[in-house]
Amino acid sequence: MTRQPCRRFVGWSVALLSCMACAATALIWLAGTVASGTESAGGAQSGEVVEYKLLLPHQFKERFDKMPLAYVPVGSLEWHGEHLCLGNDGVKVETLCREAARQGGGIVLPCVFLGIPPMTGWGSKYDLGKSGIFFVEPELLQRILTAELENLDRLGFKGAIVITGHYPQEQVDLVKKVAADFKAAHGMKAAGITDRDLARSVGHTGDHAGKWETSILMALHPELVDLSRLPKEPGQRMEGVFGGDPRTQASAELGRKVVAAMVLELCELGKKLVTR
Repeated sequence: MTRQPCRRFVGWSVALLSCMACAATALIWLAGTVASGTESAGGAQSGEVVEYKLLLPHQFKERFDKMPLAYVPVGSLEWHGEHLCLGNDGVKVETLCREAARQGGGIVLPCVFLGIPPMTGWGSKYDLGKSGIFFVEPELLQRILTAELENLDRLGFKGAIVITGHYPQEQVDLVKKVAADFKAAHGMKAAGITDRDLARSVGHTGDHAGKWETSILMALHPELVDLSRLPKEPGQRMEGVFGGDPRTQASAELGRKVVAAMVLELCELGKKLVTR
């Protein structure tokens, strides 16, 4: 009998320390003092595992039981100026989904790195066939995404967020149509969105390799950004950059602000889908 209060005290202490640790982690992310919970270019990762491909069976079931929500990131392999990685669109949304799943629950599918035209060709100095454009026909992408949703529904997921980081209007319309058509005919709720439409509350409007995309990747994966590759002269044209000048307007601080808003909105959308 004399040991019971002691055990309760230890339990309360552990719970308090756990809450303090969670708060500290959030502050570290927002402050940007470490790249916690991100994946490097080489694939090394720290933080809670939320990716379908990396979860052990018991881990998958635990996450599924807590939050039967799936994130389906979609990107492209496309020129984004001399300063950003070619997989920017997919790397961006896959990492956003991972952060959202860590904060709000859910499981992240592997990114589909397939974009449909129009696409931005490589810089003029590169001698690649068809300007280096890597694409698939819309019908193929539609079938792939629909198949993914069908499998998620079969497993028992209650909601799915299909988010594209490659956002010419043609791809945005396709993603939204896939989700809407699926939702109308199945039990699982699906939403088709683009990261361009997130974080409007902090002024984010999206672009192509400009101020916004560069800032976001600087926050998520600074090792995949090299501004020194851009022309030094202010008036010199930057091929494949559409939007604010990343040399003078982009920053990791701005990116962290946008990412925080995006992750919050993704978590809120996920909860709505699962609880409807």
